[in-house]
Amino acid sequence: MFFLAPAAFGSIVGVIVLIASFWIKKSHKRSIALIPTYIGLIIGIGTIVYSLEVVRGFEGAFVGLIGFTIIIESLIILLILLSNKKGLNNFVR
Repeated sequence: MFFLAPAAFGSIVGVIVLIASFWIKKSHKRSIALIPTYIGLIIGIGTIVYSLEVVRGFEGAFVGLIGFTIIIESLIILLILLSNKKGLNNFVR
């Protein structure tokens, strides 16, 4: 239970970043679609720093795992956006 709740909360932010990135990519250039991903990375790093500096103990570990999940998902979305124009087709093969 300790690892599932932070992963769920981090995944909510990851899904929001994913939807925003693909929505912007559909209507604008690919370079503009990277902005939500960069914002997600900044949020994840900020969450980890906050968990190390302010929140201590098990609660800090909980917040740190949320930040770690956000960073991992933002990096995956970044790799998908920077891949070829086919998108997910390169990762499915």
